[in-house]
Amino acid sequence: MIKAFLFLLSITTVVRGYSQEMDAVLATVHYNFKYVNDTSDRVNLQKEELITYLGKNSSFSESYEYFKLSENLASQAQDPKNEGYLKVSINSSESNEYYFLYPAKKELKRLYKFEGNDFLIEDVYPTQDWKLSEETKNIGDYTCQKAEATFKGRKYTAWFTTEIPFPFGPWKLHGLPGLILEAYDDKKEVVFDYAGFDLVEGPALKIGIPKQVKLHKIDDIHKIKKAFEENPEAFYANYAEPVKVEMINGRPKNSFELMNRENYVGIDIVPDESYSPSMKKNNPIELAP
Repeated sequence: MIKAFLFLLSITTVVRGYSQEMDAVLATVHYNFKYVNDTSDRVNLQKEELITYLGKNSSFSESYEYFKLSENLASQAQDPKNEGYLKVSINSSESNEYYFLYPAKKELKRLYKFEGNDFLIEDVYPTQDWKLSEETKNIGDYTCQKAEATFKGRKYTAWFTTEIPFPFGPWKLHGLPGLILEAYDDKKEVVFDYAGFDLVEGPALKIGIPKQVKLHKIDDIHKIKKAFEENPEAFYANYAEPVKVEMINGRPKNSFELMNRENYVGIDIVPDESYSPSMKKNNPIELAP
């Protein structure tokens, strides 16, 4: 226990500073993510809306669920008929790992969220050896071309469009001559369905790593989790002020964050009875190193 705690103390008192060129966000793409995390229960799978921020040189993929929740709460609070009690039923999951890709530098950073803190991890840069097909289909308003690749133990099909010339997509999938709008593995256990594309207008958003940030190895995260399991009180005391890493610079506060607290007196967030994903995880997204 003492070793784990001393490690935790050491990594939170040493800050590694480094600079990263910021990349203007030009557009965003949304995906409806479906994941069979338990092969013994394929009906009650995990669902989540994801968003990928697209720059000329980089991308950042994260969950969109918090933003949806915030907008729902703000809408209720602004309703003249509301008496101050806000209630939201949750019918989706929220992942705790987000991904920053910078292909020119063969760079992948994983933002891992744990117990209210953000940890930036130096990860292995992913590559996919895509085989392009002549097959096409329409997704939304775009003509898409089929591509296939084996990645992390799964055989993926991706549908990309050269009409949107970004070489990015959901999660770690990238490297095609156009934006990936849809992707899935051959068993349909990992599915990314297209849910919308928008050009970014208004306040300038930029993708990038803050100049001062703690950069961790994957092994560090295992030690952090072990330290928490052995002594949660020490963990929370050490992180009395949560560590936050904002990868989207210039992002304004959402509607709920701007709300006056006098507009509501209580919030009740409950699970939707129709959404009960299995708590087991015997089917990792990455089946191979």
